[in-house]
Amino acid sequence: MAEDILLEERRGAVLLLTLNRPDRLNAVDAELSDHLERALLRARNPEVRAVVLTGAGRAFSAGLDLASVRDAYEPGPPPLGNWVRHDFNPIVRALVRLERPVIAAVGGVAAGAGMGIALACDYRVVAPEARFVLAFPGVGVGVDSGVSFFLPRLVGLGRAWELVLSGRAVDGEEAVAMGLAQELSPPGGALERALVLAERVAQGPSVAYGLIKRAFLHAAASDLEASLDLEAEMQDLAARSFDHAEGVRAFLAKRPPQFRGR
Repeated sequence: MAEDILLEERRGAVLLLTLNRPDRLNAVDAELSDHLERALLRARNPEVRAVVLTGAGRAFSAGLDLASVRDAYEPGPPPLGNWVRHDFNPIVRALVRLERPVIAAVGGVAAGAGMGIALACDYRVVAPEARFVLAFPGVGVGVDSGVSFFLPRLVGLGRAWELVLSGRAVDGEEAVAMGLAQELSPPGGALERALVLAERVAQGPSVAYGLIKRAFLHAAASDLEASLDLEAEMQDLAARSFDHAEGVRAFLAKRPPQFRGR
């Protein structure tokens, strides 16, 4: 069935989303893009306090499904820009605008736009067998899906260029060492570790996490003064949350806080 291309599973306050086209290395076509964007919009549900995104089989995602658009190459130049605008940019925006921590579990190939989707997540748990590949120059195109924004900020401009010019794959261990990912799992264990982390995160101050995510994104593209102003605004919002009041009460009482995500 069509809906099976994206699996959604609730585990308490954690939403697990699995790209489920393993025969196509979870390459993204228009249909999968639509399903994923809608699922991320539904994840704004206050009962969801953390999201894990992964891929079925031996890949996270191979990016654009070129086989699904083969016919568009016959008459002339393909509408690459439109594919990016309609099928990939909405996913990236939904990931970064979702005020919940989003953890990518990468246990295999994350190539091209698939790499961009992984980088748009807030935290990446990778298995040693993970492979990050820019892939774009290999088919004679520029980068998309947020790669130009995220990659230099994560690894530095020099390292980003090295990955472009070499075209090489980066395995899980190196990805953590260079800052492309945050945590290395045992072999085959990326999803298990990501779920354990998400369950812990889901017990935390969800309102604060959302405000911090908003501030980080803003600061990445603004100056210090604008960031200082936004931080103050975010604290005004946090001050009205139950979690802030509970955090202060718990601190003063010297007990663990019991956050409710509101």
